[in-house]
Amino acid sequence: MPRRSTLFLAAIPTALVAAYAVWILAGRYDPLAEEYVSTGLMLLLCLAATILGLRVVLQRDGHPRLRLGWLLIVAALISYATAEAIWFVEETLSGLSPFPSWADLFYLLFYPLLIAGVACMPYAPVSRVRRIALWLDLGIVFCVGLMFFWFFLLEPIQTSHADAATAFLAIAYPLADLLLLAALVWMVERDLEAGRRGMLLLLAGSLLLSLLPDSLFAYFEVHGLAHEAPRLNLIWLVSVLLIVFAAAWQSLVQPRRAAWSEVRLGPLGRWMRFILPILAIGIGYGLLVAIVYRMPTAPAGVVGVAQLGLALTLLVMARQFLAIHEATRLYEVARGQAIRDSLTGAFNRRFFDEVLDREVEHAHRYTQPLSVIVLDLNGFKAFNDKYGHPAGDEVLREVAHSLTGSVRSADVVARYGGR
Repeated sequence: MPRRSTLFLAAIPTALVAAYAVWILAGRYDPLAEEYVSTGLMLLLCLAATILGLRVVLQRDGHPRLRLGWLLIVAALISYATAEAIWFVEETLSGLSPFPSWADLFYLLFYPLLIAGVACMPYAPVSRVRRIALWLDLGIVFCVGLMFFWFFLLEPIQTSHADAATAFLAIAYPLADLLLLAALVWMVERDLEAGRRGMLLLLAGSLLLSLLPDSLFAYFEVHGLAHEAPRLNLIWLVSVLLIVFAAAWQSLVQPRRAAWSEVRLGPLGRWMRFILPILAIGIGYGLLVAIVYRMPTAPAGVVGVAQLGLALTLLVMARQFLAIHEATRLYEVARGQAIRDSLTGAFNRRFFDEVLDREVEHAHRYTQPLSVIVLDLNGFKAFNDKYGHPAGDEVLREVAHSLTGSVRSADVVARYGGR
């Protein structure tokens, strides 16, 4: 598919969704016309994302796990489009209540397929400690999500005596949202090759946007509240539009060689490591205080202990945050000293050997050329003997500074000799 066709498949849905947003936010839409327009737009977005996703799947030089991941995402989009069609037929054309219906089966199938596609992406390998930390963070996310699930949905379902089908679906959608949130954490705390990070962020944005309308819809249905469906439809449309962007991004950058970068936890991932435990404990104690205040006969001592417990927890979390921040700063300093040459500031030989092995493997995998340039300073020993080692050290620093400022950000400048 030519580059122009890829841009066309991304630009046309974007313009239509923008026009739909203006129409809805202006508040002058006809409800029946909106149902036709929103359904048609969603089907168009799913079609565009499917075509672009299949483009990635059919790229023979693509990574096998990347192709498998996009194949599962395409299957998720087909399932979502099927659900939209069933919902439209039952609600608009037949005048029946589409909740619950067969559409919910395909909506719910969308979640595991999308999550499986995200999990199949070729993430960079991580250390054993990082893997353990990742699973602990996922456990934190599940516990916090289940707190909200129990407080806002499960208890109202029990007290409202809703029918079994409605209750099941009201539970299933928030649980699916919880899985989406876990997939989002998984994506943020792991890493792809540099050329695919844009695709990763777009998919993460799609998952994050899906959480809001899904959770609101479940909350409104459980509590029997009226809601404005077009605004929720707008958020769903934008979330699928981001999948279109992700597929277009991957189609455009796949032929290019990914820029080198060391496998590290990015800034967003590091901040999540800081904030996630603190935020989780704060939410847990906040819900505990809310439950205590909802008790009609809560003793004053219980209320006071709950308030002081929350205050103490916030103070301890603030202190822990400062400790973690300082430890991270010291780690970055030590790490920089371990991979840098102390004299020139360029990378050292040990780090160069690691990067070279990785780049050779990358070149073999994608059948792309790899260049290594080795420089030697002629007459450097004579210069040292004549002007002294301090002057020779200054020459080395100037040469390293000149090389570092002359190469691309994807290149690596290292001192092969020295310490």
